[in-house]
Amino acid sequence: MKKLSTSLAIIVLIFSLFFPAAGYANSDFPQLREAPWPTSSKPENSAQVKFVLLKLTLPVEYVKSIDIFNFDAPAICLASQDEKKNLFIFLQDENDGYKELYDKAGASNIYQFFKQLGNLDIANGTMRKIRKIYGLDQATAFIHYKKDQLDAYHIQSKDTEQSELFILIADTPHIYKFNGHITNEVVNQLLAHINL
Repeated sequence: MKKLSTSLAIIVLIFSLFFPAAGYANSDFPQLREAPWPTSSKPENSAQVKFVLLKLTLPVEYVKSIDIFNFDAPAICLASQDEKKNLFIFLQDENDGYKELYDKAGASNIYQFFKQLGNLDIANGTMRKIRKIYGLDQATAFIHYKKDQLDAYHIQSKDTEQSELFILIADTPHIYKFNGHITNEVVNQLLAHINL
């Protein structure tokens, strides 16, 4: 019996040496999954916000005021009636900083980059580090929505303040990054009534 246990231990050790990612690839990060673009009735009392190319229609309680920030990238804060539910939108350019990540991830564009983030068959050390940068080690779901020219990627975390939403527009270098109170309800509201 002892000899059998020793043999099994050796097999496990050899397996872990040759296949180091196999034991944790599917447990540490969520797999990217597809979901239909959300739909919902337009809020009775709504406010429309335009940020560069995006037009957002949101319940008025989401938009008590709009604050503009001058960070490295253009940014606005949609201040809610409850400040704990504020939304921050950052306009990023895929040519600024993302190219280096593309190279490390072996991707050629932002769409392929997000796809590979959620492809757990790619489980090397570099991708693990990049996934942690994007908070996927704390995420409960990683969801892709697509509608016409728009692609949205929702990194859903147990802590809504750590959740993120990325919206891409085809044929532009723009990446709209949403931070703050990013719940499923907020994501559904944002995407259901978004226009270009």
